[in-house]
This record gives sequence, structure tokens and C-alpha cells, in this order.
Amino acid sequence: MNPEVDAIEIGAVSLGGGLRARARLELIHVPAAADAVVSIAELVARWQSGEWASAVTPLIARVTPADADADAVIDAKVIYQESFDEVEQLPSPELFLPKTGPLGLIDWEKVYSAAPNAWCRTDIFDECELSRDGVVVVVRPDQYVDAVLPLDGVAALESFLDGVFLPA
Repeated sequence: MNPEVDAIEIGAVSLGGGLRARARLELIHVPAAADAVVSIAELVARWQSGEWASAVTPLIARVTPADADADAVIDAKVIYQESFDEVEQLPSPELFLPKTGPLGLIDWEKVYSAAPNAWCRTDIFDECELSRDGVVVVVRPDQYVDAVLPLDGVAALESFLDGVFLPA
């Protein structure tokens, strides 16, 4: 797998190393580059105003037991196209900063930066042939990439999840 940069720890990590073999689906959201809109802040505002994260959160909640952590069944991550020093971690949608565990602490290890930098020269978009317009990658627990969907493919994601999961 390609090393991406964890936006908080500012160190090169392989996203594949961050994906653990366990009984949950990985949902990796790769938004459009900030220069495709006005800014990261605008992109985040669009998410929080009812776009992708808001549309997907109920789909995830529908298959997650009520007494489980928000990421117990589907682990959502985001990979920003910008350099790690341009990524604003705190305004990321709650979907990518879930409160987990018995203390309800924020899991900070779900926000990544994929831009080539001092730690990593690889461009994940070129290497994996991902659209710079943004995609959603669905990875099974056995690390098989099951689907690559466009950002506006929420209905396709819902159909995919309905075919895989029973309601909680």
C-alpha cells in the first residue's frame, strides 16, 4: 500500500497498515481537491450542511448496533488530497472523528493527507488511478477493494450496504 500522511501525527503511514483485518467494512472517502472548490473550509461546510457525510451517517447507523461505537461495523476514513499542513483536522465531519470506547474519546486516526511530501513521494491518485474529482472506496475486512464509487453515489453505496448487511 501507499504511505499517506496522518494529518495529526505528521508521519508517513501506510493506509494499508491502518486498515486492520477485522470484521468490519472500511469506507474511505476521498473528496475532491480543495482547488476544485473555494477552500477546505468550504468543502467541510458543504459536508456538514447535508452533503456526503450527513447522507452516509444514517446508512452506517442503520447497520450499527445501538450500544456499539459508531465505527464498530463500518470504519469511515477520509483522505484529503491536500498536503498534511493544509488539512484542518478539527472541522472534519464527525463521521471521521467518532467518539469511541468507554470514555467516548475522539479517534483522531481517521483523517489522512495523500499529497506527496517530505515523507512520501507517492501520489496515491496516480498510482491507484483514482479520480481527482473524489471517490469513495469500499474495502472488505479481507482488504479486497469491493467498490469504488463517485462522491455523488450515495444511492449506490446504500444499495451496496443493503446487499451486505442486515439492519442492526
